[in-house]
Amino acid sequence: IFMEDSSNFRSYESTATMLGNFLTEVLTRCGRESRSALGSAHLRIASFDDVLLGLVSLAFMGVVMLLLTRILQTTSPTSPDAAALGVPNELLWKEIAPENAKGTVDEMSHAGLVAGRLPAATMQARSAHFLQLMSTRRSLRFFSPDPIPDQVLESCIQTAATSPSGAHKQPWVFAVVKDSTAKRKIRELVEAEEEINYARRMRKSWVHDVSHLLNKLHGNDGAPLKEYLTEAPALVVVFKVQHDVGEDGDRLDNYYVPESVGIAVGILIAALHNVGIATLTSTPMGAEAGIRKICGRKANEKVFLLLPCGFPATNATVPYRGRDQQRKPLAQIMPVI
Repeated sequence: IFMEDSSNFRSYESTATMLGNFLTEVLTRCGRESRSALGSAHLRIASFDDVLLGLVSLAFMGVVMLLLTRILQTTSPTSPDAAALGVPNELLWKEIAPENAKGTVDEMSHAGLVAGRLPAATMQARSAHFLQLMSTRRSLRFFSPDPIPDQVLESCIQTAATSPSGAHKQPWVFAVVKDSTAKRKIRELVEAEEEINYARRMRKSWVHDVSHLLNKLHGNDGAPLKEYLTEAPALVVVFKVQHDVGEDGDRLDNYYVPESVGIAVGILIAALHNVGIATLTSTPMGAEAGIRKICGRKANEKVFLLLPCGFPATNATVPYRGRDQQRKPLAQIMPVI
């Protein structure tokens, strides 16, 4: 009965009530005869049987509490783990499927949304803490070879995939390259194209503006070296899916593809920094086709960005920001109309 009911509760309050009712029923059934006997006597000294029954009841309660705790951890949408990590129940929004939903696309149906609301003070504190966290994010070019723990990068990419997209087409692919040979080939392609980019394709103003960012990262030919593409334990190649292909080979349109993929990448960068993983946005101008071939992707997928991911090296550095290079103040970026 408890397992059936637990799938419907929405908060710890209802869980506590359910738990209390359950334990009350357990104690009622286990101790009915004992309480009846005690109730019929005005005053008596507890017998050995009474004490033994009490100890057995307490032990049984302990076992039940342990079992129910494990059930709550595995079935509750607000598990203790989530609460410990600062995820309030109010933010665990839940979608309620419409009645008689068939699980297929229905443009006329909408699902209900159960959404809580945080107190104003909590909202202000959480937004300030997140700002403090993200203010320490920096683009990194020097990585430790230490591997990223299992499921961390996967969870961050799944988080990125929660991003909104045009008509919910989700026009993105996040190819994770860990093979050292594949990373080396990608680096060789990018560095070869960068030599051409810096010599002919890019504006001189661009070369000047990024020169301080790439200090000591230039080869003999003046083009920047891309050591981070092979040093980082994981290289995420983000593809934008220009259009999908149906089972019969027909072209299926996607919409607002660059905007959708850009938003997803932003969420991915925030998710990575949230767990202490550094990254860098790298645009491999001229090397897109070769990278797509190395990754074994189809022609309808175009390289959007390269994101080397990993822990900062022990001797890592980032470009120093003087007063004229700080992030723009709020008053400059947020006009209120």
